[in-house]
Amino acid sequence: MKNEIRTKKVNKLVSIVIAIMMVATVFFGMSISANAAQVVKVTSSVKAGNYSKVITVDLRTPTNGAKIYYTTNGKTPTTSSTKYTVAFKVSKVTTVKAIAAKSGMVNSAVATFVYNVNVIPTNLSGTVNMSGASALYPLGKNIADKFKAANPNLSFNVTAGGSGTGLNNIRDNTVDIGMSDVPASDKLPASDVAKLLEHKVGVVGVATIVHPAVRAAISNITTANLKKIFDGTYTNWNQVGGPNQTIVVVNRPSSSGTRVLYRQYALGGQADISGDTSLTTDDSNSLAKTVSVTKGAIGYLALSYVQGTSLSFGVLSIDGNAPTYSNIYTYKYKVWGYERMYTNKTVTMKAAVKAYLDYIVTVNVAPTLEALGYGAISKLGTAAKNSR
Repeated sequence: MKNEIRTKKVNKLVSIVIAIMMVATVFFGMSISANAAQVVKVTSSVKAGNYSKVITVDLRTPTNGAKIYYTTNGKTPTTSSTKYTVAFKVSKVTTVKAIAAKSGMVNSAVATFVYNVNVIPTNLSGTVNMSGASALYPLGKNIADKFKAANPNLSFNVTAGGSGTGLNNIRDNTVDIGMSDVPASDKLPASDVAKLLEHKVGVVGVATIVHPAVRAAISNITTANLKKIFDGTYTNWNQVGGPNQTIVVVNRPSSSGTRVLYRQYALGGQADISGDTSLTTDDSNSLAKTVSVTKGAIGYLALSYVQGTSLSFGVLSIDGNAPTYSNIYTYKYKVWGYERMYTNKTVTMKAAVKAYLDYIVTVNVAPTLEALGYGAISKLGTAAKNSR
């Protein structure tokens, strides 16, 4: 009796094993044997990574006679997936997954290749107009020039003038993209903000700059002293450890997003003075030049203009923290904001505008972003992100 029960259990176990093998055969197209070898994993002729041009991918396995099956939508491939026969092109962000299979062998492990291919389209035409934040102008112009170079029939016009100007223009549909250092809600009523679509494209830091003679005497200033300079309490640099020189505040017009950022994050939101030398337009180059040639001058400038300039002015740390992106990412330096581009939801977005906004936030633009003096949103630490 015991032998009969034991025999039934063995037969049941054998039936389960056979069923599993049948399922594996149906779903993975292979016959499994106890000592079956495994097909070698698929390799690609192109390494996973970031690319700014179309790439051609050739899949291979060294297992003789094995067939390759792949997907380009991120799904796990089976022997029912597309059979690989010839190299194929990748022209957008694509995840390629592949397996190799051969009768009598175990299918290879799944190989995954992620290609961040971001290519500027070459079939665009028409006219795109952008205006707004002078701090964002260098990046906006740089990418616009690349689009024009790739599209002979496309006209791209980029002007500065301040965040307020850009936001008013996009609200009124006189431009296709409005550039801003601050949220639209800082400049426009809620009814106008509701018409706009925000696109965050990067991070910009704002530095305190001074005349070279001032920088020769001091390299750091406290937030408390900075506030007293910009509210008019302190009028001589010797009041903060500097030379015996009258302080000359160079300020920006009220339309400036950079002014809003600086007032909020460097001055704690206090009302600032109009300035001894007040600019009538939000022109960063003019401000930098004014500070560099005016004795006792102090102003503030986006890092996108500080980096690589030929003008001689000094940059001050605030509370011992230099205005660098490494300090911004870790939230040691707090005077920074998101760079934004706005479109108007009440009109149909032009194909060239959509392509531009899609491209400017891709990983391939990150090196350009940092080379021009901007920061990458993806590098912000938790404390920095939570502060805005």
